[in-house]
Amino acid sequence: VAMKTVEKVVEPRFGAKPGDRLLAELVAMWRANSTDMHIPAIQQIGIMRDKRGSEVVNEAANSEDVDIARAGLIAQYRMGLAPDAKRTMELFDERMLFVWYQESGRFQSDLAGKQIMRREGGRVFGLRGLPNFDYATYVREGIKKEWVRRDENTLYSFFGVPWKVQRKECVPELVKLLNDPNKRVRWWAVLCLARTVEHVDRPQWEQYEKRESQELNKWRKWWKENGDTFMAEKAT
Repeated sequence: VAMKTVEKVVEPRFGAKPGDRLLAELVAMWRANSTDMHIPAIQQIGIMRDKRGSEVVNEAANSEDVDIARAGLIAQYRMGLAPDAKRTMELFDERMLFVWYQESGRFQSDLAGKQIMRREGGRVFGLRGLPNFDYATYVREGIKKEWVRRDENTLYSFFGVPWKVQRKECVPELVKLLNDPNKRVRWWAVLCLARTVEHVDRPQWEQYEKRESQELNKWRKWWKENGDTFMAEKAT
């Protein structure tokens, strides 16, 4: 599909390579008066993951136009720039859920491109997700949305984010969901707690159905007896 570009010749401000010139074109598209080019420009910059485009992506994320703001928030997340969690969850929709699920599986790397590891509770594992995004707000506010709860596939994608990133700040929110009226939500809360605290992928649904009360009691007891210590421990 042909992509619209600006009419005037764009100064190659980022360099002469094809990717550099494309980024310059996309930034010019964002700056152009033709508003129908704004969202495609921000979307493409996000897909490129080139942080030299962060200024315009941040502008888009702060837009009062909700469609532009969504495009900006998605681009920020793709580029590894932590979006404002409150604004993210205000505008959260199916497209954003798809991106959050996909992108949260990416491992963090240092400036040399080496995967960042974390030691916690005697285990070492690769860090995923964004270091500065508020995943607790994601869980707390996202599960309030009826469309997130509508079917198992949507719940799978939604809870796939805290399952992947294993953030201890999500633990208090997951503990609250042990009392949720939806049995599938309770199961996902248990599954994410087990992944985050014990680094295991269980119990699966067939197991959980048979012993739900034991699983819920286990995690309520664990939180009461060990929650404060767990939350106070610093990862290395």
